[in-house]
Amino acid sequence: MSNTREITFRAKIKNAKNFAYGSNMEGIGNFDLKTFFKAIATGHLIENTLSEYTGFKYKNKIEIFEGDILNHCFMDSCPNKKGIVKNVNGCWMIKAAGTNKYRPLCNIDGWVSLEDYPYDLEVIGNIYENPELITN
Repeated sequence: MSNTREITFRAKIKNAKNFAYGSNMEGIGNFDLKTFFKAIATGHLIENTLSEYTGFKYKNKIEIFEGDILNHCFMDSCPNKKGIVKNVNGCWMIKAAGTNKYRPLCNIDGWVSLEDYPYDLEVIGNIYENPELITN
């Protein structure tokens, strides 16, 4: 068994509506990381849509990526509020839309399981395909 952490990125394919995925793990994504980043450098993938997999999966094993938009309870404020997944100083965070408030997806000791996460989460889109979700 390998102790290698899965590192996966995604970026939108130029002139297409879907994402391409690159990973360091065999059998995950469309490309290995070297080929993936070469596709960005040559303009086949759109660089400003590049986002990293957080290591978290939501219901039905949906992967959560940087730039995803979530419905979530935030700072004890429900019903669902919208937030954007960001990496802040090496920790995956949810930034509440329209504020400077953050909630961590990891803690000082490392990762927390979303199964143990005390707040409801739902991936509803991402900032690249659905930017209107964070303005509404």
